[in-house]
Amino acid sequence: MSTYTGTNNNDSWTVVNPGTFTLDGLGGVDTLYLGTSLRSSYTITQSSDGAVHVDSVSGASGLLHATLYNMEKLVFASGHDTLDLTTYFGASSSPTVYTGTVQNDNIAVGAGSATVDGLGGLNTVTLSEAASHFRLQPTATGFTLTRTDGTGTITLTNIQRLSFSDQKMALDLNGNAGAVAKILGAVFGAASVSNPAYVGIGLSLLDSGQYNATTLIGFALDTLLGQGASAKAVVDTLYRNVVGVAPDAATESTFVALLNNQTYTAATLGAMAAATDLNLANIHLTGLSQTGLNFS
Repeated sequence: MSTYTGTNNNDSWTVVNPGTFTLDGLGGVDTLYLGTSLRSSYTITQSSDGAVHVDSVSGASGLLHATLYNMEKLVFASGHDTLDLTTYFGASSSPTVYTGTVQNDNIAVGAGSATVDGLGGLNTVTLSEAASHFRLQPTATGFTLTRTDGTGTITLTNIQRLSFSDQKMALDLNGNAGAVAKILGAVFGAASVSNPAYVGIGLSLLDSGQYNATTLIGFALDTLLGQGASAKAVVDTLYRNVVGVAPDAATESTFVALLNNQTYTAATLGAMAAATDLNLANIHLTGLSQTGLNFS
């Protein structure tokens, strides 16, 4: 990572080859030119120490990660778009603090930066903008939502759900959202985890307390196969979805016997299948814990 330092005069720099660098303009009115690229090609944020971070959005051909101190202007689009950093972060310099209760809270967050702690219960943060206006990132204590227009960052602690203007997202992949994803993968197949309607049904049943993870998987099997489905149908469904192929005759016979002699019920066998490493890999649970799980 390169570091550049200006002078006490008005200095300017031009980005030719994107990369990672730190730039301190020191005194004067200092300008960074970003060539022909548009402002929308970057996220522009400010950290607590006053540094401005300019980062290429995902998918950019050349990645820029610039940390700027004492920089007054950014210039985009061949000089046609100038951003004045001395006023740009005025709305987000003092984050608004939101605090929930021990109950289930729905917290509406406005413009700019914010710090949100839902405390107890199952909590939702509601935002009036579309999900595409934010970048979600996990932290040691929860998540952050960075506004892609650079106007602020929302720090989330003890928040399980997000409600944007165009979609909803579950963040508790170590809780009910994770349980729903595992159940869908084992009973309906990994592709069903990407079905917001299926996820929404599962979440509503778990969140309401009407079901726990084991009884919900029994309900899911009844929904798919019909109540009183044969032991063979249950075994074949779970095995095919988790392993990816039909069980051989010996394996099928072993699990069918465990159901018939009541060592397992359909629900407890399903719970065991849902918790396997194979199922977790099939549904990409680790990735979901970073990105959240969409539901409707």
